[in-house]
Amino acid sequence: MISGKKRLVLAAVSDFLFSTRINEAARELGMEVYFLRRQNEAFREFTVKPELMIVDLNNTMLDTIELITKMKRDPELSSVPILGYLSHVQLQLKQKAEQAGCSLVVPRTVFADKLKRFLEGGMI
Repeated sequence: MISGKKRLVLAAVSDFLFSTRINEAARELGMEVYFLRRQNEAFREFTVKPELMIVDLNNTMLDTIELITKMKRDPELSSVPILGYLSHVQLQLKQKAEQAGCSLVVPRTVFADKLKRFLEGGMI
């Protein structure tokens, strides 16, 4: 159970470098990050509603398209914005993520450059 913090971000990210960057940026903003290791962890009961879901669309530990689809169908989580990132050449994956309900899909470089802004709510 997440507690003690008022702002929560879910992250379906397994890459150590990006996990570290997300954690550091979130901490600077007083946010807590919950890293998902399994699909069903997104649907557990949190003490606060997540403000954002970050998805590495190349995460090999999860079916990210299925996760996005399920989140958008869940009454409790459907309004949570989903930010996906991928390689800039993966146009088909970008399209699949957007069709599944991803609010915004950006290349990894843009994600890394604007991470703090995305966490502050400047996503859309």
